[in-house]
Amino acid sequence: MAGESVRSRGEPSAVEFLAAWGAITGTAGAGIALRREYLAGRRRLAVQPTVNLSTSRVEPVGALLGGWAAVVVWNTGGRSLAIERAGFRYLALGRETNEPHIMRAIIHMENPVTAAVDGPSQKVYTPLGPMMASGINPFDMVEAFVITTGGKEWFSPAQPLIRAVPPIVGPELLKKGLAQLRDEADPPPKMEDEIALLQEDPFLLNETD
Repeated sequence: MAGESVRSRGEPSAVEFLAAWGAITGTAGAGIALRREYLAGRRRLAVQPTVNLSTSRVEPVGALLGGWAAVVVWNTGGRSLAIERAGFRYLALGRETNEPHIMRAIIHMENPVTAAVDGPSQKVYTPLGPMMASGINPFDMVEAFVITTGGKEWFSPAQPLIRAVPPIVGPELLKKGLAQLRDEADPPPKMEDEIALLQEDPFLLNETD
């Protein structure tokens, strides 16, 4: 009839289209909400080994004054986590068998450390000298790890504590300084496949002209 629109069979009406669109967006919205809830409840930590080296600013410039190994951890998930233990896992050769076996160097923490969601990275330090005195080479591969409340273990990829020679130090001063730190330190207590390390934050050392 004149003045009337004709809708072909199979073509959805505006009401049907809006109803279908609402169903689609409603389902998508529910999926997004579920994903947000999942991400908010997900537990994830990133871990990395590193060192902090204290160097001289007087002659000889760059001489090593002190050194600390560190386990660095930051929260990449959606829940805050309490770190109760930290340390390093590495391969060592047995004195009698000369066979490689896994060792752990545990930093005994005085208090748990909280890795907050979207918070800064947390660092757990230990003096580098005793680690080297126990036989750990800072240029060999280690895995940093932390243990959170409940016993969950989180490991870093294997990498050296020292990945590059600091420019201000140079190879010779670094080699000499590391040897001095090792020789002046007492080996840490050892029980089977575990050594015990003290927690200690880096501090400024006195320099002499």
